[in-house]
Amino acid sequence: ETILQDMQVTVSESIATAIINIKTIILVVASLLTLLIIGINFRISKTISDSARHLADTVKKIEETGDFSIRINNDSGDEIGQISTAIDQLLGSTKSMIINTGEIICAISNGDFNRQIENESKGDLEQMRLIVNLAAQRIHGAMQALVKNIENLSQGNFERVNSQVDLQGEYLIA
Repeated sequence: ETILQDMQVTVSESIATAIINIKTIILVVASLLTLLIIGINFRISKTISDSARHLADTVKKIEETGDFSIRINNDSGDEIGQISTAIDQLLGSTKSMIINTGEIICAISNGDFNRQIENESKGDLEQMRLIVNLAAQRIHGAMQALVKNIENLSQGNFERVNSQVDLQGEYLIA
């Protein structure tokens, strides 16, 4: 009977020790998982924060410099990456319209009145394109009428001089 009691005590102690060991293992695993989750959460938060900071810094730099060639270049698949891509595309469209408008104005100042902005845009940039093209067409029409009148005047065809040229707007001479 003593041996049986000793065995029961030994088995009970072994079971108690095993339960303590299992509890300890569960506690260690739970602690490690908690630390892992905290680490992953910190890393995700830092990535989002860094992306948002880069986005804000780049947009601020564009605003300060007026340089539409600056790009955010965040091609991550998250929402900040999508916002960055959309802003980069908008900057490209705006820069292209500014360059095209400048080229038209430069061409007009050099006597080339036939130029138009060909690339269609969206929204306000399309409105700008249409207005610039309309202005170029009107200048072209006015210049054609002036050239025709100058030719008639130089040839002495005073009766063919058209004083009723349809020019829109006021032409103020400073």
